[in-house]
Amino acid sequence: MDASIIIPAYNEEERLPRLLDDIAHQSGGQLEIIVADAGSTDRTRDIASAYEATVVDGGLPAAGRNAGAAVATGQVLVFLDADVRLPRRFLRNALAEMK
Repeated sequence: MDASIIIPAYNEEERLPRLLDDIAHQSGGQLEIIVADAGSTDRTRDIASAYEATVVDGGLPAAGRNAGAAVATGQVLVFLDADVRLPRRFLRNALAEMK
């Protein structure tokens, strides 16, 4: 099952890499990552791009979620905050439950 992971963000250069690393170590299908940036003044956008995430203009937090959802292509939308940590197999297990 393909999923789009949508992360609203504002000045998250310290936390975002940890979440993106966690996502990179997930299994269970195609994962599209979308970072909806609310005008960060730090390196949030650069970091998201380095992880090959799609970066869109967003807002905090509902507007960012909506902006990400508008461009998402996955069958399932997963909304995460930038300070979330994911255990291994989290997304695989969650997507299996949704099936």
